[in-house]
Amino acid sequence: MTAGNEKVESPLVTVLLSVYNGERFLRESVESILGQTFTDFEFLIVDDASTDSTALILTEYAGRESRIRLVHNPGNLGLTRSLNRGLALAAGKYVARQDADDVSLPERLQRQVEFLEEHEDIAVLGTCLEIIDEEGKLLATRRLATESDEIEAELLLKNNALLHTSVAIRKSALLETGGYDERIQFAQDYELWWRVSKKWKLANLPEVLVKWRESSQRISSVHRRQQLNSMFETSLKIVSERTGGKAPARQAYEKFWWAYHGYLDEFDSEDIKALTSLWDEVYRADRKMELTRSGMRQMAFNLIDHRRIGTGLALLRLIRERSGERPRYKTIVRHILKAFISSR
Repeated sequence: MTAGNEKVESPLVTVLLSVYNGERFLRESVESILGQTFTDFEFLIVDDASTDSTALILTEYAGRESRIRLVHNPGNLGLTRSLNRGLALAAGKYVARQDADDVSLPERLQRQVEFLEEHEDIAVLGTCLEIIDEEGKLLATRRLATESDEIEAELLLKNNALLHTSVAIRKSALLETGGYDERIQFAQDYELWWRVSKKWKLANLPEVLVKWRESSQRISSVHRRQQLNSMFETSLKIVSERTGGKAPARQAYEKFWWAYHGYLDEFDSEDIKALTSLWDEVYRADRKMELTRSGMRQMAFNLIDHRRIGTGLALLRLIRERSGERPRYKTIVRHILKAFISSR
């Protein structure tokens, strides 16, 4: 079932929003798209069988705004299948994502279209962001890597090198790569970026053009553990492919991956020895892995801070051997002292 214009011309951009029970922030999100300085777009909204007032709010907007195409799922399909349903209906050359929690600044689409029209080798273009709370208060500003090789390098271990709600994507690249993998329920964008990156380049604009809301209602909050599990499986797949099929031992890599993301309890020095193929990839001279290497340094000090001193020092030794970096002795001592003081 659709509402709004039945006949869709040929907009340059399809803004795709899928929502389930998003009534709280929905109006602000929708208004941020309708208020864009760039106007050659259709706003395709998939209501995933919401049970709150989401459908009423969207029907109201669709009744007065001809650019909105409203699709109601007959039952709850989940985000991945809803996005693929939207992609199948999208008429635009570019597909811009928007989440119902978030806000796009007025020049977002204008800047992305201009860039993509000038850079035909870029398939996915994100932006930098502000993080806001549920009341709209600024919590932080986050800058992201802008170059394709840096973004691809970051995909080795994490999915937030591109912010899903900020991206504009060439529809041709999505069709060529098959869209979202419907076997993946959470962090479905991570695996998609990896597949797209094999044939196309990725980029982020350096400007802040999106406000990302830190909300208790987000999938990343409600289903945090499931999302991280999904991210791990994608990361293991990427590492296996990057290392030419020399996949690291799953158990050791799993413990490392969770430790890299802040869950430090199980990773130990023996796991470091079992991950040679991973270290080969991270410290390859032809890869721009500086952000990943920086994350490893921080992980080593986090281990020390949490009294995992032997493992932290072993990781610092590995970093020194592989990269030649020598963390200052005073810095190491300071972290060791911090660990003992905080435990008293």
